[in-house]
Amino acid sequence: MAQTNKTKTFSIYTERCDELNTVISIQIELVQTEQKESMVLYFELLHLPDPNTFLFVLIRALINIIFHTSKRILVWSQANKEDLQILVLYAYLSKSTLDETYIIVLQGPFKQWYIKTFKHHKNCNVPSFDLQDASCCICPYRPYKNFNDQWTLEKAIQYVFQEFIYPPNGNPIVYQQINISHVYCCLAITKLLMVVELDWTIEHLYQFKKFHQE
Repeated sequence: MAQTNKTKTFSIYTERCDELNTVISIQIELVQTEQKESMVLYFELLHLPDPNTFLFVLIRALINIIFHTSKRILVWSQANKEDLQILVLYAYLSKSTLDETYIIVLQGPFKQWYIKTFKHHKNCNVPSFDLQDASCCICPYRPYKNFNDQWTLEKAIQYVFQEFIYPPNGNPIVYQQINISHVYCCLAITKLLMVVELDWTIEHLYQFKKFHQE
C-alpha cells in the first residue's frame, strides 16, 4: 500500500475471455524508474472475494489509490481502457472516479513515434517524406501496410526491442506461463512508454540494446 501511494504512474494490461465475453484478469505495474525491479499487481476477476470481507475492502482501497486523480494510468488500446469498466461493475471504483482518472492510450502515440522514427527506405515504393503506412510499402521493418492499421502490443515490443510475448493458448496446464505472459504485456507497455515519451531515435535504441546485451 505504501509503494502504491508513492507511485505516480501505472501501466495496466487487461485480459479478456471471448468465450465468457468478460474481462478475466487485470495486471497493474507500479512504474518506479528508480527501482531495479518491477512490482506488478495481478487481479483474477473470476476469483474475487466476497464484498463483505476485509479482503474486498483492502483491494478496493488499493484500487482507489491507483485511480486517484493525481496518478497517471497507461493502457495499450482503447479496448483495454474500456475493459476497466469492470472495476465499476464489481464496485471497486465509482464511475465518477474512473471518468476523472487520467488514462493514456499508448497505441496511437506509439504509432506516430514509430512511423516518424522508422521512415520508409530509399528503395521503398513510398517516398521517405511520406510517413504513413501504405499498401505499396516494401519496408520489412514496417509490418503494417494500411493507413488505418493499429499496432498490437506484441508486434510493437517485437519490432522495437526484438522481444517476444507469446499469447496464451488457453490450456490450463500452462496456467503459470499464461500469468507470466500477461505480466510481460504490462512491462512492455512501460518499456514502450519510455521510447515514446523520451522520443528515442534509432541511435538511442542501438545504444540501449548494446548496453543491455553486454
